[in-house]
Amino acid sequence: MASRYGGITGSKRISEDFQNINLAFENVQVDMDARKNETGSVKSDLSEHKISTTAHKAENITYMGQVPGNDVKAAIDNVNGRISEIVAQSGDDITEIVDARGGFPVLGDRLNAFEESLGDTIKKGDYVYNLRDFGAVGDGVDDTQAFINAIASIPERGVLFIPDPEVTYRINQKLIIDKPITICGTTLEVNTQKATFTFSTGVFTGFEVSSPDTSIKNISIKLEDITSSVIAGIYYNSDENLSNSMLENVFIHLNHSFGIGVKGRNVIVSEFKNVRAYQGTHGFYFSIGTSIKFDTCWAMSSIVTGYYVESYQYIDFINCACDSGNSPNHAYHLNFVRGAVFNGCGAEGIGKEMFRFQSSNGIVLNGCFGTGLDNLGTGDATFATITNNSLNITIIGCVDLANPVNKPYVTVSGDYFPVIIGSNFSKYSQNGTIFTDPFLNRANIRLGGLSLYESPFGGTICVATGRGLGFSKQPLGVMDESGGVWLGNFDVDGGIFVGKNASLPAASSSLRGKIIRIEGGTGVADSVYICRKKADNTYEWAKMD
Repeated sequence: MASRYGGITGSKRISEDFQNINLAFENVQVDMDARKNETGSVKSDLSEHKISTTAHKAENITYMGQVPGNDVKAAIDNVNGRISEIVAQSGDDITEIVDARGGFPVLGDRLNAFEESLGDTIKKGDYVYNLRDFGAVGDGVDDTQAFINAIASIPERGVLFIPDPEVTYRINQKLIIDKPITICGTTLEVNTQKATFTFSTGVFTGFEVSSPDTSIKNISIKLEDITSSVIAGIYYNSDENLSNSMLENVFIHLNHSFGIGVKGRNVIVSEFKNVRAYQGTHGFYFSIGTSIKFDTCWAMSSIVTGYYVESYQYIDFINCACDSGNSPNHAYHLNFVRGAVFNGCGAEGIGKEMFRFQSSNGIVLNGCFGTGLDNLGTGDATFATITNNSLNITIIGCVDLANPVNKPYVTVSGDYFPVIIGSNFSKYSQNGTIFTDPFLNRANIRLGGLSLYESPFGGTICVATGRGLGFSKQPLGVMDESGGVWLGNFDVDGGIFVGKNASLPAASSSLRGKIIRIEGGTGVADSVYICRKKADNTYEWAKMD
């Protein structure tokens, strides 16, 4: 039978087997003491392991995860191997992730290429086309056909993007813009030797624009032809109105003394901003149109005129400049222009006239200046020449810094005098007669009064606070309809001239106080009468003899 007493077997009854039972209890106690000793040892081992800083060896720790390896050591070895494969050491311990290079020599090249590609993608959109996509190379050989194809493919209101300002696209024929599009580069390279577009010898016009609603921005062009056949760098040319034309941040280099930087015909409601024209006969030449604005433009080294405008109305010139070692005849020449305003414009190195106004009306010069005029040394230079009966010319706060002392600042040919306010012009020529009054033709507004100096007669009208109205050098009175005969006036010495009458009108209350002189004939004395009220309230002419 099975053991009942600690492994002691027998067939006796319990009452008969006490000795064996006691022995069994002794065996159980011995076994329990042994188990207690083992438990204490295990407990001690656990306590020591808990406070120990020494880990088990990695190879003795099992591992299950994504990194290959059956134990922790194997997994760590595999990770280190992978890192060794993707990390390259070079130079001064500069690390670089090789995998991220993507076939480029260095990671930075890949990032730069991505940035350029991303920027190009953003710029292009649905209506933006890249000139490079049409086969343009920009190696200075011939990109003519690529540009022609691009213009033909772009829809109306589309944009042709010109990438990479560091290359030059050579063009071997005139480029025609005949639909409303935008041509847009990236930067403006102001360099007479470098251009975004170079037009070869034999090309006499760079861009010819025959459509309204066009825009050309952020490019530079150069014409290599040096013959008199050159027409223009950019030519706006149409028999119909070219409205909403925009030229901005554009540099035009003509390679010689022929041609025009920007030429326009029938251009209306358009703007030219930060456009620079170098060399040629004219920087800007516009005829027939209305409502155009030149903003921060610059005509450089022109031969004849910086800006020539004829048969126009409503023109703004803002902060424009013209300077030239070639001494052009005029910086700004307006002919048959109605309504033009010059704000803060200047000129330097001009041969004859800074401003020339011919058959024009309603011109305002505000804060304009000239320096280095009469660059040819001929003594012909003036700040402004007003001719062909130009009228309603106003010159405000202008200055000529270098006009020859023996020449007039403003020369007028015709019957209409300009109004000159607060400008430093002490010499004025009217139909060949020079006036040198230092206050000639000025109007100065000062605190406490207004002083007007009228030319060419030199008369003065002063309105002074607390002092009243004063006149000097000129009489004050009434003239006849011709403006040449005084009917009555205060003289310059304070005397009073009474106009003559052939007869006395009927005395009345409306004439009360009026003095009339009846001039006598030969041998007959003059008679002077005053209209007065009598005691009976009637009126009479009383003789003042």
